[in-house]
Amino acid sequence: MGVAYENYEHLEPIPFVYGLGWIVSSVILFQTLNEILKRSYHASKATPGIEADTKASDDLWKWRNLLISWIHAVIVGTWDLSW
Repeated sequence: MGVAYENYEHLEPIPFVYGLGWIVSSVILFQTLNEILKRSYHASKATPGIEADTKASDDLWKWRNLLISWIHAVIVGTWDLSW
């Protein structure tokens, strides 16, 4: 069965500024989250008594990317289920 897009004609178009605002705020949110994760790692590395895992420090960007991707999936999944 095909999707009948004609059923959405009664809806008002979404303004461009609204979409642009979501894009800009999303970029700012995830860049801030990335910086927080970077700084928290460097702070824990500089703390005496805490040894940094060599493998984790070599692949730090993979772990940050994984965590940020997981947070993104939780946000999008929650938003999707709420609609």
